[in-house]
Amino acid sequence: MWDNNILIDNSAGTTLADCIKYHLLSPGCRELCIATGYWDIPGMALLHAAFENFFARGGKLRMIIGEEPVARQYQIALETQIDNLVNQLYGISSGVK
Repeated sequence: MWDNNILIDNSAGTTLADCIKYHLLSPGCRELCIATGYWDIPGMALLHAAFENFFARGGKLRMIIGEEPVARQYQIALETQIDNLVNQLYGISSGVK
């Protein structure tokens, strides 16, 4: 589906996370280039495993971000809660920080 230009509108199956994950997990993808006006750092937790796989294969990421990404206080608190829950359930850190 993502091999053709299609609208990313955040409806089911066409979210930005779905698109990025598809490419990160595609064996032929060696470099991912993203240009965006805003990037949600805590939202990257949705793609953590896919990024780990991508970088383990030697993948490269290039980003151009219009606005400096910042984590807001409520997002930092949520990340801490997620990390604690993952640690309790699986005995590991979620890697989100």
